[in-house]
Amino acid sequence: MKLGALEPLTNFTAKWPGRDDVIENQWETGKLTAAGPVYMMPHQLVIYYLYYRKDWFAQAGLKPPTTFDDFLAAAKKLTDPAKNQYGYGLRGGGGGQDNWLAFMVAGGARLVDAQGKVIVNNAAAVKTNQWYIDLFRTHKVAPPSAPTDAYAQVLGAFQSGNTAMLAHHVGSSVLVTTKLGAGNVGVVPIPAADPRSPRALAA
Repeated sequence: MKLGALEPLTNFTAKWPGRDDVIENQWETGKLTAAGPVYMMPHQLVIYYLYYRKDWFAQAGLKPPTTFDDFLAAAKKLTDPAKNQYGYGLRGGGGGQDNWLAFMVAGGARLVDAQGKVIVNNAAAVKTNQWYIDLFRTHKVAPPSAPTDAYAQVLGAFQSGNTAMLAHHVGSSVLVTTKLGAGNVGVVPIPAADPRSPRALAA
């Protein structure tokens, strides 16, 4: 900015005929501060979902999870290390920040406030972060390889019947339903810490 190398786009986007086709809050992704001008056009919107083994849930008498408590209870019930079966394919390796952030937001955490101040270390964020870490460390509902598992590993584990739940966007739908059968795979929004709060990442 000090070099004058950035050109604000706000005046251009205000007159752009396609502006209303972009979800309003996505314009925030192109700003350096919440109150500042737009410097970058929004280029994608990715919403994470929770894929789950519909057949396993039915066999175990479980309903699709809508809260953190539901999620953890199901993950525990569907974990059996002796069978190399785990409740959740936690992605701790490459790209794992996306999965982590999906649960962080669902837990009430936000990275910045309305003024652009970093608030990632607020109480809700700290609590949710610890909850997510404990899935592996304390509850052991994720495979032992979870800290280094990237997309290929968590997808492969879900497709191979080693994990009961997988967090990813709609891009994995064809891959998992083709491998496991559409009737055996269910999809729900990322569960929320508070059952009264919105569960979609777009909230």
